[in-house]
Amino acid sequence: MNKYELWEQKVNCEIPNKENPFDEAGLQHNQLMAIIEEKGNPKMSLDEVYELCDSVLYEK
Repeated sequence: MNKYELWEQKVNCEIPNKENPFDEAGLQHNQLMAIIEEKGNPKMSLDEVYELCDSVLYEK
């Protein structure tokens, strides 16, 4: 199992703390990392990884 797949279970709070913008940023980061990790593979070149990251960010 990928380490970012369980991001929903590892979030400290269900409702983001509106006074702390880093809560939402961390949640979004974990969501993006889970998608990238799912679509990627260890044999990818660095250029392929950058292209994958760009495509995932573009989709969001």
